[in-house]
Amino acid sequence: MTTLGGLEAGPGGSEGRLAADAAPGAAAVIDAVGLFCPVPILRTAASVRRMHQGEVAELRVDDPVALVDLPNWCAAMGHEYLGWVAEPPELRLFLRVGPGRLPRTREGRDRAGGGHGA
Repeated sequence: MTTLGGLEAGPGGSEGRLAADAAPGAAAVIDAVGLFCPVPILRTAASVRRMHQGEVAELRVDDPVALVDLPNWCAAMGHEYLGWVAEPPELRLFLRVGPGRLPRTREGRDRAGGGHGA
């Protein structure tokens, strides 16, 4: 079991863990080492907006909370969470850019001005 800062790395211990040699190549590397929630996800969102569907992004962090935040963010935003690799004291998390979803306003409209579409 990998620990980082005294915490178990990964939801359920090793769930989603990739072998270091199985880590996918990334079109973008997002450095969020030394930053805490929500900044790693905000940086990831900004980078992903500039990427194309199917490209892989790598998020580098030292905050194990990202192991919970990134998979949930990917599911909510239409991206594919690929897993993580531990390189203490850092973690490398990977996602494949999906079609994405527009954030919704409080009124239930997407920000592009449409009605209730996803």
